[in-house]
Amino acid sequence: MSKKSLSIFYIYYGPPFPFSVNGAAIFDLDLLSYLSTQNHTLHCITCIFDNSKEKAFNELKKMQNKFNFTLDFNENQLTITFKSVTFHIYDNKEFFQACDTYVRTHTPSIIWHRYSEAWIQKADWSLFASQTNILFFTEHIASLNHDHLIPFNKLILNSQYLKKAMFPKKRNLPAVIHPVPDESCRNIKHPFNPQFILFFNPNIRKGSDIVFKLAKQNPHLQFMIVKGWWGYIDQPFETLNNVLIVPPQEDVSEIYSYSKLLLFPSQAIESFGRIQIEAAYNNIPMLGSKNGGIEEIFNGNGLLVDDITSIDEWQHKLDALLEPTCYNRCVNRCKTIQKKYSLKMETKKFETILLNL
Repeated sequence: MSKKSLSIFYIYYGPPFPFSVNGAAIFDLDLLSYLSTQNHTLHCITCIFDNSKEKAFNELKKMQNKFNFTLDFNENQLTITFKSVTFHIYDNKEFFQACDTYVRTHTPSIIWHRYSEAWIQKADWSLFASQTNILFFTEHIASLNHDHLIPFNKLILNSQYLKKAMFPKKRNLPAVIHPVPDESCRNIKHPFNPQFILFFNPNIRKGSDIVFKLAKQNPHLQFMIVKGWWGYIDQPFETLNNVLIVPPQEDVSEIYSYSKLLLFPSQAIESFGRIQIEAAYNNIPMLGSKNGGIEEIFNGNGLLVDDITSIDEWQHKLDALLEPTCYNRCVNRCKTIQKKYSLKMETKKFETILLNL
């Protein structure tokens, strides 16, 4: 028996990838790409707040060298297409009218709302009252008004941590879909030459100050700092001789081919922390903060730090992890992460939820 075909309306009151380059945006694209291969119809709309569409078009043209997408700007309609997924991009004034028009003229099977506080507050929910609505959370919303959740048939979160933190009394209502990376991060084409302690996206929330102090007091160790997509870096890593700074890479598998250890000293609670899975796919242990989604994924594939602000504890755990017996044990434990998490499994789980609605 063939499964039914759904008409899915994806709404995100925020900038699309690659204006927004983060795990949540990339995972949305992964889910949408999978659904498009399963005979479902997609219509996706996003919003730009500060730019005109003409300015957004010109900025996106500059990004085509970094990201593989097709861009079209015709008769004031701006679209960006990744393989089989097209995002229609509206400015703030047009966005709400575009939602209204599409719902009234197409009556989609499912309306998938990516959480945005502004969208929850500004949307005309009477428009969606007769539709099947899902709401996908990708971060902890401490001040969430639960009355705003009434229009939704299904709530989806990206981790068990988030589910427990936001809905401790509704254990069965929200579903969990983990934003697992695809396996393109797995190194299968580059020689494995592990030299560096690896750190991504150097900013204070990710623990750049901790990494800088570790690099400074361990001149015998080599560190690799990979910039985020906008090139931001907030510590003077260039003053240290044992630090290699590299630009953002679309092919992170090569980065992992040179890495022996991942540093994940996040000073903000991560709702999931998918970079830990990328490292585990490459049998690379992690030294990370014991909080949120980082702790949820962790399965002995490295060490966790309790006092995440203490440089002394980070140093102590780093020394312990680099000891060969401990290190090799943690490398072997990476296989448990590899078996537990797969993008294929999560995309199929998400589709099943939609079909059951």
